[in-house]
Parts: sequence; C-alpha cells; structure tokens
Amino acid sequence: MEAPNIAETNVADSATSFIKSKSFSSKMYFPSDVLKWMKLNAKPQMSLKLMKICKYFQHQQFPYFVIKNLRLTYGKFHYYSTLNDESHYCRNIEEIPNNLWITNLVLAFWPNSLTHLISKISFCEAKKVFLKDENISFDHFEVLVSSVKQLELKHTKIYDDIVDTVPLEMILESLPSVEDINFVSTIPSFSSIEAAKQVVLPNLRNFEFGGISNGFNIDAFIEFMDKHKNVKFDLSFFCDLQPFPHVQKLQGFVDEIIATADLQYPPPIINFSCETFESWNALMALRKTFDEKNS
Repeated sequence: MEAPNIAETNVADSATSFIKSKSFSSKMYFPSDVLKWMKLNAKPQMSLKLMKICKYFQHQQFPYFVIKNLRLTYGKFHYYSTLNDESHYCRNIEEIPNNLWITNLVLAFWPNSLTHLISKISFCEAKKVFLKDENISFDHFEVLVSSVKQLELKHTKIYDDIVDTVPLEMILESLPSVEDINFVSTIPSFSSIEAAKQVVLPNLRNFEFGGISNGFNIDAFIEFMDKHKNVKFDLSFFCDLQPFPHVQKLQGFVDEIIATADLQYPPPIINFSCETFESWNALMALRKTFDEKNS
C-alpha cells in the first residue's frame, strides 16, 4: 500500500483553492488533462472535497466502499458495519468488498487474517485497532494505524524486510495520534536508550504492557516513561527465568517512585516477580489517591 504522496496532495489542495476562488470553467481556467489527473488520483478525503466543489469531480459510482467497523473473528463469520450501522456478515474474507475506506474500527482476532485483507483496504482512518495472533509487516501495520487513538496488540508480531522484528520505537513512532495502548506479549524492546529518548507521543494517556519478557531493555523503557510523566503506565513482567534477572533494578525504581511521589503525575503500576508486598501496596495506594484527587 502506497503512502500518501505529498506532491499530489499539494497539487489537489492548490487546485481546490483555485476553483473555489473562480467561476469554474475547465476550458478557460484549468487544462482538462490536469482535471482528469486530479479526479483519477485524488486520495479519498481529497476526492470528497473536490466532489463538493464541482460536479466535474463527481463519480457515477463512488470508487470507495465506506464502512465504519470491520471485525475478523473466530467462528463462522466475519462482518462489517456501514456508516448507518447496518451489519453485513461474510463467510470468508473474499466476500468482504474491495476498495474499503474504514472510519472507526479494525478488529482482527482471526490468526494472520490481515495478510489476506490488506489488499482490500484503500484508506484506513480507524480510531480503534485491535489485533490478536497476527503476523503483520510494518508497511501493512502503518496502513491500519495512521489515525489510531486506541491500539491493542495481543501476541502480534510486526516485521519488515530488514529486521525480523521491528523495535518498539518504530511501532510507537507510527502512532502520532494514539491515546491508549495495550500490549500483551511478543512486543519488542526499544533498540537503545537513545532511541527511546527520541519517541514523543503528545496525546498518550494510558499505556498497559503485559507479559514483558526477560530480555526487555528496562533502562530504555524507564527513559521513555520519564519523558511521558503524565501517562498512566501499567506494566507486568513475565518471569520465564528464575531467579528473575531484573528484580534489583525494578525494585529500586519502584522504591524511588514511592519515596519521591508528589502525585503531580500518575504513579505507574509495576508488577514483577519477587516485588515486595509493601511496595506493591504502596504503589496501588498512590494510584488510588491520584485517581481520587483527579476524578
């Protein structure tokens, strides 16, 4: 799936402004081949703008199939809903329409279903994306999440042609509008502390991360947390090695949070093997006090 072409968008925007300011006549003001190019190549949102401006840009049949929600699930059926909330059930992906324009939700809980679906998506501005048991390329992932505000990834692997698994910074940098993140297992680490420092998500409010592996770069993630103090972090580490190798580092981090908390920012909840009962209770109490204070 090609990324939006900046030059094409600028051309269409310029032409739109021009047409608005003139009494439109294609013969007098704009070469017909330029108008034809605009009509054929405008991205979905620009196509709608052009159609509202002038009847020349209207299509006998709109080239996109606009839907609100798309769900690929276990069981007999997948289904999608239209903008007026009508539900349509499909026995297989082949029955789902082509040239989809998705406006609200993509949910894929059917293993590796997106590989077969992605060619049917022309434009995705879904605000909620939930993926489970997927193995998806980074290019395809970017198609789905460019407008996402709520993202959930469970046991999902994201790869590209260069590395088998993309680092966490690549995933996060592809989410400019994200507000809520929920990751469960198989999510990679930041490649370095420096990489973590470069990631800024100004709209992020909640970050839940469960099943974090022993090989995770904790120092880099702590750096990311420090740059996003206003975010509610809920972290749970999966301890597949005994003794758990990060006990001392995490316990020291938690103890510092408890000792210095002023409740200006939400205290993180961090769960790991051998965490002291006292520190766990203290973190939970701090979070409860913060929530009550800001409710």
